[in-house]
Amino acid sequence: MKKLSHGNENRSFAQRSHLLATRVVGSDPIFFVISMLWGAVLIRFAVIRYTHGFATAFDLGSTAQSLYLISHGHWLAFNTYLGKPTLLDINSYILYILAWPFRFFGGIYFLLALQIATLVIFARAAYDYILYRAESRSTAWLFGVLALLSPALIGGIMFDFHVDFIVLLGLSIALFSLLHTNRLGFFIGITIALLSKNTAALPIGTWALVELILPHTISRRMWWVTGIMAATVFIFDEKILPAIFGSSGPSHLAIFSQYGNSATAVAINLLQHPAIVAGVIMAHSHYLVEMAGSWGFLPLVSGLYVLPFMVLIVLNDLSNNPALRSLATQYSVIIAFFGALATGHALSFKSAVKKASIWTGGLIGLAISMFLLKGLWTTEILPQTGYNPPAAAEFQMASRINHLSNAAVWTTNHLGALVYPRSVVGIDAYEGIDTLFQQRRHLAPGSPIILFMPRGDSNLDVNETVWQGLTHHYQITGLNAVAISLKGTKTFPAYGQFAYNAAAAENSFHPLIPAYLPAVLANVTSSKVSSSGWLTASKPGIMAVGLPIALPIGTYRVTFVIHAGARVHGSLVSILSQSSHRVLAQHMVTGKNTASITLSVHNSHPRWIITEVHWNGFGTLRYFGIIVTKVGTHS
Repeated sequence: MKKLSHGNENRSFAQRSHLLATRVVGSDPIFFVISMLWGAVLIRFAVIRYTHGFATAFDLGSTAQSLYLISHGHWLAFNTYLGKPTLLDINSYILYILAWPFRFFGGIYFLLALQIATLVIFARAAYDYILYRAESRSTAWLFGVLALLSPALIGGIMFDFHVDFIVLLGLSIALFSLLHTNRLGFFIGITIALLSKNTAALPIGTWALVELILPHTISRRMWWVTGIMAATVFIFDEKILPAIFGSSGPSHLAIFSQYGNSATAVAINLLQHPAIVAGVIMAHSHYLVEMAGSWGFLPLVSGLYVLPFMVLIVLNDLSNNPALRSLATQYSVIIAFFGALATGHALSFKSAVKKASIWTGGLIGLAISMFLLKGLWTTEILPQTGYNPPAAAEFQMASRINHLSNAAVWTTNHLGALVYPRSVVGIDAYEGIDTLFQQRRHLAPGSPIILFMPRGDSNLDVNETVWQGLTHHYQITGLNAVAISLKGTKTFPAYGQFAYNAAAAENSFHPLIPAYLPAVLANVTSSKVSSSGWLTASKPGIMAVGLPIALPIGTYRVTFVIHAGARVHGSLVSILSQSSHRVLAQHMVTGKNTASITLSVHNSHPRWIITEVHWNGFGTLRYFGIIVTKVGTHS
């Protein structure tokens, strides 16, 4: 590969400044300006998506927690979102370098900006590479724009932060260095890529193999070293690192569990059953069309360069996780680089139909990219960048939680990205709250427990967690239209004490509303507030419902409406409490389908109350609703 840069002879300061500006801007200032403007558009969407509450704990939040811990001296970085050391989950050593700019240059905003800067750098590398291969500036423009519009990259940008983009950054640096025959720069780029994510080792190793076979390599020794580096990183991640941490293997092997329980077994089984492999790939042919089509299908006619392009596509096709074949995730970001690499090689072929095939492929790629981007815009980007006032309230509450030192937080995937600086964060989607208590005991003993939950969540575990916190005298420290935070120290079981009989509810004549009332929080002003839902309590003495209500100064009428099965015998006890339980009313229910209790509550100062209904009887009691009406003010 010929050298594109000038020599390193002595230059004046002005000449050096001009050379630096030229290398940053490139040979086409207009393409550079367009790239920067496009990056500004994308960063606006990425930031809006984050501030509007669409980021997730298991991607952005978990990575941010690891970076936060590393930058504060916790070198092992035990990630409580994942329940394991970060290194064992994503094998990303580059986090130890990213942790410092993360801490001092904007936190999550730094990560979002870094991804989009990587897209701009990749587009510039693709432009220069295509210009070198095709020897046509118009062709470089066409495929440089395709790099900027890559659906795989834009889908990844709009799905939180991923180290796949750092792989892409390293590969782009390596490609720049190849164009300028800079061996040191090349190895720096390859090292960044390999230390960012272990799956990068496979296509990088294949790329090295291709360059060893083809006759135009700069230095065979350079590619031998590259291949050995890739193999070393892969073996270390697959064999040595799991042994250090006492694990059976990296977590990513789970997506290939149907083919074997180790990387070696998976490889052998796939090689022995080519018909199965071909059948799976054909079944997911749309994925190949999307990835190759966005480059005008030119990677498929690029000779041996098709190999590094296809290696990750095949692995994503064979996985049992369909997310790996979705452009709305990060799993295709690395493939986009090798698509550009293969496209450039295809454009270097000399033939009579070269010019026509270039523009045909480019226009096909542009049409397919625009079609895919339209789908991403309507299904992923636009719904997550619209006006969302509740997100501001979540951010405000999360900010107060983050100011607490050494707190353990139990939250949801939706809210987890907002509280990453806490020492222990548990997420309801994977493990019970008892796991949080175990982690707290080992990682942050004596720390307060914060329950940070959304309002009206249909997840029964979320709602029972709120209720269990209230019954264990957790203090409500924050409440707004979308979320509640409670603070306490006591542990409690992951599941509630009252029985939820879904089958009985589904067989009833009334609709089942899959939400427990503890998540319905009312801030009463002058209007009537009601809530309804079905609970089934089939055992005597079970607490059937608890609802916290914010009551300003005034007088209120609280009415409980009960639906009970026929021929039910027992007593209904209503309790209003703030710090201690006090029975305010008791109503006998005998053979009635419905019953109600109306209580008067007089507040001389704003306060929280928790309404509770206890059932002491036999048969099935279904709670229907509570109505709170403000009937007067207190002077």
